[in-house]
Amino acid sequence: MADPFLHEDDELEKVKAWWKENGKSIIIGVILGLAIIVGTNAWKSWKIRQAEQASVLYEQMLAQQDSNGQAFTQTAETLMNQYGSTGYAGLAGLMLAKQAYDNGDKAAAQEKLEWVMSNAKMSSQKNIARIRLASIYLDSGDREQAAALLAAPAEDKVGFESWFAELEGDLKLAAGDTSGARAGYAAAMNQLSPSSGYRDALQMKLDSVGGESVGE
Repeated sequence: MADPFLHEDDELEKVKAWWKENGKSIIIGVILGLAIIVGTNAWKSWKIRQAEQASVLYEQMLAQQDSNGQAFTQTAETLMNQYGSTGYAGLAGLMLAKQAYDNGDKAAAQEKLEWVMSNAKMSSQKNIARIRLASIYLDSGDREQAAALLAAPAEDKVGFESWFAELEGDLKLAAGDTSGARAGYAAAMNQLSPSSGYRDALQMKLDSVGGESVGE
């Protein structure tokens, strides 16, 4: 009669041999898996802390905006440099760009807007920066740079179609292309919310190039 344990012993030896060959990699895999879980949780906690701290700084920045320009600038730059992973950094960049532009420093405004375009976490902030930067270039007569910014893919303009169309109309008008300007302004009107308070101003632009009124 065959030994009833022979088969089990043989299988056990195979298991031992397999473990000797593969056990180390399995242990490493388990350790890495646990590390990933722990690391992910730590990362989430860090993100939450970052967002909370950035929120506090953002509130400080808003309070400083009209009362202490230097403190406002420092707080905004802290948000951009140390809390770039949060949405507050993009907002800070946009606000610093506006401050610089209002103070007549177009170069600083362009620098901040370019930072937002490259680093902001929200597509809406990137779009606002792109539109404002294109406007600055257009105002300064640099139609080539403005056109390059406005040539973004359609999927990158979602939610801002009217703004882009209006600027494209401005660009055409600056180049002496009245019919192109008319098409841009008409497209902007068609894509603008019927309840927008900007409709009258945009209609005036359309009227100035011989366009027809666009009903609400």
